[in-house]
Amino acid sequence: MDKIIDWPEGDVFHEVPLLLLRSTVLFPLQVASVQIATKANLRLLEDHADPRAIVGAGVLVDPDGPANRRNLGPIAVACRILNRIDMGGGSAQVVLQGLRRIRIREVVRSRPYLRTRAEGLDESEGDRPVGRERVTRVVRLVRTLVETDDRYPDELAKVVEMNHENGSRCADLVADLIQFGYVEKRQLLETEDVSVRLDRLAELVQREIARSKVAREVQTKTAISIDRTRRESLLREQLEIIRRELEELDPAEAEIAELARKTEAAPLPPIVAEEARREVQRLRHGPTRHHEGFSIRAYVDWVLSMPWEATTKDRLDLRRARRMVDKRYLGLGTARDRLLEFLAVRKLGGNARLPLLVILGPSGTGRTSLASTVAEVLGRRFVRIPMQGIHDAAEIRGHRRTAAAARPGRVLDGLRTAGVRNPVILIDHLDRLEARIGEPMHSLVDALHPERNGQFLDHYLGVPFDLSEVLFVVTANVEEEIPRDLWSFMHTIEMPGYTEPVKRAIVRESLWPELVEGHGISRFDVRLTNTAVTRIIRHYTREAGVRELRLHLRTICRRIAVQVAVRGGRRLSIGVRNLEEYLGKPLYVEDPTAREPKVGAATGLAWTEAGGVLLPIEALIMPGEGYVMVTGMLGEVMEESVEAALSYVRSRGAELKIPADTLYERDLHIHFPEGAIPKDGPSAGIAAATTIASLLSGRPVRHDIAMTGEISLQGWVLPVGGIREKVLAAYRAGIKRVILPKGNESDLDDVPRDVRGKMRFDLVGDVGEVFGIALKKKPVSRPGK
Repeated sequence: MDKIIDWPEGDVFHEVPLLLLRSTVLFPLQVASVQIATKANLRLLEDHADPRAIVGAGVLVDPDGPANRRNLGPIAVACRILNRIDMGGGSAQVVLQGLRRIRIREVVRSRPYLRTRAEGLDESEGDRPVGRERVTRVVRLVRTLVETDDRYPDELAKVVEMNHENGSRCADLVADLIQFGYVEKRQLLETEDVSVRLDRLAELVQREIARSKVAREVQTKTAISIDRTRRESLLREQLEIIRRELEELDPAEAEIAELARKTEAAPLPPIVAEEARREVQRLRHGPTRHHEGFSIRAYVDWVLSMPWEATTKDRLDLRRARRMVDKRYLGLGTARDRLLEFLAVRKLGGNARLPLLVILGPSGTGRTSLASTVAEVLGRRFVRIPMQGIHDAAEIRGHRRTAAAARPGRVLDGLRTAGVRNPVILIDHLDRLEARIGEPMHSLVDALHPERNGQFLDHYLGVPFDLSEVLFVVTANVEEEIPRDLWSFMHTIEMPGYTEPVKRAIVRESLWPELVEGHGISRFDVRLTNTAVTRIIRHYTREAGVRELRLHLRTICRRIAVQVAVRGGRRLSIGVRNLEEYLGKPLYVEDPTAREPKVGAATGLAWTEAGGVLLPIEALIMPGEGYVMVTGMLGEVMEESVEAALSYVRSRGAELKIPADTLYERDLHIHFPEGAIPKDGPSAGIAAATTIASLLSGRPVRHDIAMTGEISLQGWVLPVGGIREKVLAAYRAGIKRVILPKGNESDLDDVPRDVRGKMRFDLVGDVGEVFGIALKKKPVSRPGK
């Protein structure tokens, strides 16, 4: 839809893109500077860069809730984007000019940002005689507030008086300039009746005046001196006598005295000790049994329990480390060498602050286990902090003490659990952090960054804590999931996907003995044959790691435990013939039709959280007007890759002997099956091009070939990542021939030798080579016939 550059007076409906503002409420005819950090809002800014374009500034019903259509307030403000400055780190600072209130009638679309159908609101009621007295009252109250509260300059009252002729404008100006809370400002924005809005505004200004008067009285009383130098000694002596007597009579006083003694005796940094003493004094002179008293006790307990000085001494025996890793992990390859390199640098004292250990790889390959092994090798305590479910910066940096149920963030909570200031802290599954941009990620970067974390400030403690001695380990799927600010400080270990022989060895030497013992079964009571293990790997799992494999073996152990408990100690044997009695029908069965060349169907290769997977692509052509539809829950990069593939095939229509009417007078539907699974990345480019070329030319695609590679508009095949995992995925599926970009030739060295020797690799630089390999020479039919 065209962008709106003007909104005429009256109840005119328009489709408006909507910014969702969490910390700011924009009012009509006001200007506000707002920081934008969410992906949806940033995309909206890119699509509406024209300064004349009108967008909406929406508010959230619950400012702490999700930024979605269910949490959207009914009233927004039409505005223009006067200026935008990119701040880096996935955020921007924009200046918005409010124009008028709009009522949101419906949400038309939610992605990539909210688009709403809205109408302008008539706000002329404030100019009626009945509203004049209300406006005068608000102006008078603002003048009183300026005289009472030093935070507001005299010019504020003058500006409000200059706008008293228009009741709605005056109300919005006061609501914008006075420091009300987000909820109060939202309620004022959503109050359409100007008279009601002015009445509510008067109540809020009166409340601010009352607060200001109380604060001034407290300040005046505090400023009065009582000649403390002459009376201090006597008063302290008397206070100590009274305190001792109170301790004997009141257990609470005794508890406070004990807390004070612990505070004085604790080895706290000076700034921390000063803050703790201040809180103890507040507790001593305040209501000890009130909620605030409990909050102060909890805070001081936290301060005293933090490991400000306690440390452990590193043990850096590389021979022991090598033996431990070799015993616990099979098939690590270069990952083991990278770990030993990391430990060697620490042993030699080479810039020990720099490395942030990052372990990359598919789920189930032992990333978390390797992190705990690093802690064991170093002789450090280990703390795991999972990232799934985190959507608020307070979960990293702590809640402010004024909030209900306030407590420190997960980083300091983990340090308290460890009891030392130099543990190994695992930031596990960074890819599952719900808020990948904005405050949660910024707070996490502050904790991890070696040049910043020496003064990490948790909002709950309110004093800096030195995290420079903590060894942080981060796990993720790929390097791109790590914030770029940390790339210069990373030592990366890539965990490989396991081949079938390695998985069998892991089952035989580790998984099966561990699970049998854990279920109370004697190893003499049960036997699992190698052929059964192979069948489980091939027909019950499709993964790079052993997570699903472990779950299936656990299922077998549970059912064996039932049999042993009921029938006694008769020896059981699990083989291929009786495996289905324990696991049911195979989950992955070879489709006979997949072993035949097909028109409009190709097999790509992709890299996911679970490792390499096959990426089947299908296409259909039908009567229409040249419309192209792409489905399968694709990301933006993959959609663009499909568009590039289609453009290339169309440009080579004559070479491929594709009729012109087929290219432009038929509708094309391209689908990526398993539509509930998100897919993204450019590596499906040549597979998509092969699928489209096959469909339009009628030439079948060979069934025994898989492929991966990015496509350019000129037809070049560009290198992609994850070659090792993709090749292993093809091998697991029984595909022995793979088309790869020439630029990935060196990556084949990472493929296990036994797998590499059983496969054929076609290295290509041009899409024409791909078509020559993957497409049969003769068409079996023409599309649409």
